[in-house]
Amino acid sequence: MKTFSLGFDIGGGYNELSDARAVARHFGTEHHELRVEDIDLVQTLRTLVFHYDEPFGDAACFPLYVLSRFARDRVKVVLSGDGGDELFGGYRRYVADQLASFYSRLPAQTSSRLLSELVERLPRCRRVKRTLRTLAIRDPAERYPSWLTVFRPDMQAELLGQDIRAAIGEYDPSWRFKSYYHGLNGSSAADHLNRLMYVDLKTWLPDTYMEKTDKATMACGLEARLPLLDHRLVELAFQIPSQFKIRGRSTKLILKRAVGSLVPSTVLRRPKHGFAVPIDPWFRGSLKNFTFEVLLDERTSRRGYFDMKVVERLWREHVSGRHVRSSQLWLLLNFELWHRIYLDGETP
Repeated sequence: MKTFSLGFDIGGGYNELSDARAVARHFGTEHHELRVEDIDLVQTLRTLVFHYDEPFGDAACFPLYVLSRFARDRVKVVLSGDGGDELFGGYRRYVADQLASFYSRLPAQTSSRLLSELVERLPRCRRVKRTLRTLAIRDPAERYPSWLTVFRPDMQAELLGQDIRAAIGEYDPSWRFKSYYHGLNGSSAADHLNRLMYVDLKTWLPDTYMEKTDKATMACGLEARLPLLDHRLVELAFQIPSQFKIRGRSTKLILKRAVGSLVPSTVLRRPKHGFAVPIDPWFRGSLKNFTFEVLLDERTSRRGYFDMKVVERLWREHVSGRHVRSSQLWLLLNFELWHRIYLDGETP
């Protein structure tokens, strides 16, 4: 059995190679590691935009494409673990959303004042700030899309040009989330957290993660299979009450217990860690000038989609270290590169 893992030599939490190596030794696999030290970020990004052929916002497509290219030299088919978080409650936002019931007990005026004061005093704590803003939303079906929103409504109002705002009108992109949240009927385990998982299963998973995996692998001629999404396992998972999946800060409880005799105990005790991509330091370093040149040049400005003063402010706030705007910059940059390739006819 061959296994593959990738890590960025940039420091911080962008490298899990040592953990992957330990698991590979436990199972005795033929393990292959790819250390990303120096890579042509600009050209790789252009290639990615071409292969995804639509604006795509998940930065994890970058390392997944690089890893797929690496694996394709040795195999033609790979297995991936997509779906485990949606079925068994692996995301940190599920844990955080449990705090909403406690937060809602605070008087609205108190929570609102507390929220605004805390948010203003936390310049770079992006996750904490998002959590505080999101917990203030009382309706659980309306609250959940806020966990996934990159541009908050107030930021959208600032950023979008007048013609775009008029074209969008009163469109509410969260209606699908609300529909699925209330649509988990007929299940013996249709509790709040399972409803959140079901929303992700029907929206976030196919629209983001499955597309990300499929296009990144197929761009390299590699076939990816997702065994956790066998329909029988999916159906079983949604018959299990969420109390057996999440308890306090512990996630995937029943899955961990099921495989407890198969994998090292250190794996089961490790905290949740996503496929981290160093776009934060990239936009303050290797991609800083390129991002400025693309997002703030005359061609981009003439399109009229965005207020250029807001775009420049986001860029300056990020490169100065005042705020973390990497997710917003990644979306804007991908959109503009897609526009140039597919609408302007520019060579990728």
